[in-house]
Amino acid sequence: MSNWHLKNVRHGALVFNRRQAGFTFIELVITIVLVGIISTIGSLLIMQGTKEYIAQDVRAGLANQGRLGIERMAREIRAIRSRTAADIPVWGAGTLQFTDVTGAAITYTVGAGALTRNGTVLASDVSGLAFSYLQNDGVTAATAATNIWIIQINLTVTRSGETQTLRIRVHPRSFT
Repeated sequence: MSNWHLKNVRHGALVFNRRQAGFTFIELVITIVLVGIISTIGSLLIMQGTKEYIAQDVRAGLANQGRLGIERMAREIRAIRSRTAADIPVWGAGTLQFTDVTGAAITYTVGAGALTRNGTVLASDVSGLAFSYLQNDGVTAATAATNIWIIQINLTVTRSGETQTLRIRVHPRSFT
C-alpha cells in the first residue's frame, strides 16, 4: 500500500485517495507505443541478420560445389595421356572427352543443372561450363588436338539468386 494513501476509515471500510492511484490512460498508451517501436526495430535487426546468414550459407554451398567440380576436373585433365585426336576425341566449348594415362575414357559435360563425369553427377547447381583450349603461346587452339597446350575451365554455379564463377587453367603433365 505504499502508493495508496488512506483518506479515512469508516465502519471498517477503507477509502483511498484516487488522485495518486495507478497510471493515467495517456501514460499507458505512450508506454505501449514505445514498446511497439522498440520491438519493431529489434525484429527488423533479427530478420536482417537471419537473411545475411542464409545468403552466406548459400554462397558457401555454391563455393563448395564449384570447387569440388573444378578441382576434380583439373586433377584428371592433368593426367590426359597425349595431345592426339585419339586421346582427345571431343574438345568442344561445353564438353571435354579424353583418355587418361591409365587408359580410362573420361567425359565432362553439363546438363539439367549438373556437372557430370561419365554420366555421374559431380556437382549440382551448375549454370555454365565452358572449356577453352590454348596453344603454348596463349592463342586459341582451334584446328587440332595436337595444338592444345593449356585447357581453361570456366564453371558457373547459381542458387537462390547467388552466382559464383570459378576459373582454372590446366597444363596436362604429358603434354611436351
